[in-house]
Amino acid sequence: MKLSTLGPRVLGTVAGLLALTAFAAPDALLNNRSVWSGVYTAAQAERGAETFQASCAGCHMPDLSGRGTAIPALRGDVFTGSRHGQTVGEFYEVISTTMPPGRGGSLSAEQYVDVVAFVLNQNAFPPGDSDLVHQDEVLAGILFDEGVAAD
Repeated sequence: MKLSTLGPRVLGTVAGLLALTAFAAPDALLNNRSVWSGVYTAAQAERGAETFQASCAGCHMPDLSGRGTAIPALRGDVFTGSRHGQTVGEFYEVISTTMPPGRGGSLSAEQYVDVVAFVLNQNAFPPGDSDLVHQDEVLAGILFDEGVAAD
């Protein structure tokens, strides 16, 4: 069908939808990221390592290997395999509300997100140029997927 045969109302609707799509694109990109796209910085992972050693390593072990099924590993296939298809926001929510055991929420939001960055780093997800932020809509838009590590 030729565009000239479409009525002005249809063309106006199509143009309006295209305009809305253009304005929605940044949010769509923000909410469609992967853990493989560099969502934290190396400096943030270093801060997270300090917090992890002080608040998490007693249970999850300094090397993140955990203690069997009671205290899961936060590194390797046990961690990444169980997260496939989930978001970083889901992981952040669990640790920020339940960890350390009996003291969930006792760390600052910055400390929790730094620990997330450390765990991502220890699982070979590459760092990027910007810190991971503790905003729900940002964290919910970062997916654990089977992407390919950068060379």
